[in-house]
Amino acid sequence: RDIYGNTIVYLTKLDVNGDIIWQNVYEVSTDEEIRPTKLLQKADGTIYIIGAYLRWTGSENKYGLFFLIYNEEGYLLKSKFKIFGF
Repeated sequence: RDIYGNTIVYLTKLDVNGDIIWQNVYEVSTDEEIRPTKLLQKADGTIYIIGAYLRWTGSENKYGLFFLIYNEEGYLLKSKFKIFGF
């Protein structure tokens, strides 16, 4: 099980000079792993982070997708994880 561990996603908003406006951290449990692959920002400032999701159930790995939605101030609005049934 040492290939698994807490996955941490860091989200930082910078101003035009590169100074930090805000930072946010999202962490999943030790039996899960997330791999962000896409970051999108809508015109209203809403931020979407999308990627691959892995959960170790004790006997097998379950794979799927995840997404995180943040508002323009960096507050988590929603997190969603979807396991695919293969």
